Amino acid sequence: MLDIKHVRDYVITPTLKRMGGKFHSPDSVCLLLGTAIHESRLEYLRQIGGGPALGLFQIEPATIHDIHENFLTYQPEINQVVSSFMSCNDREFQAVTNLAYSTALARLVYYRRPEPLPNWDNSLAVAEYWKQHYNTIEGAGYVEDFQASYINFVMG
Repeated sequence: MLDIKHVRDYVITPTLKRMGGKFHSPDSVCLLLGTAIHESRLEYLRQIGGGPALGLFQIEPATIHDIHENFLTYQPEINQVVSSFMSCNDREFQAVTNLAYSTALARLVYYRRPEPLPNWDNSLAVAEYWKQHYNTIEGAGYVEDFQASYINFVMG
């Protein structure tokens, strides 16, 4: 497992700061850290069991494509920053191997939702937000499981 503080301090925080002020906040840092911990345990780079999810944030290829084609195409300033994280044009490869790129994608998953981010210190609200906007209602994840890992590893 990667060190949680290192992921927060050397990956998530600097990536969000580089993306700009509207992307970086204590709430966004904690939400992304909780997402990475819950989705991959900061351990897996491909979905266990043969699923398509990729990287620490377990982002599906269809989501990566959607972010690029239906959001970044129309947001040139944000696209420029996200593109600056990439060392090649293979998006799936980048999602697995490039921590800044995958962090930016995960942040954009949440950013595209109209509801504001929950306060980082409300673990239930954070877990419910993750379920609704990241895992989705149809997803296999459970609010209770996310909340437990969030309390133990992000808040603890």
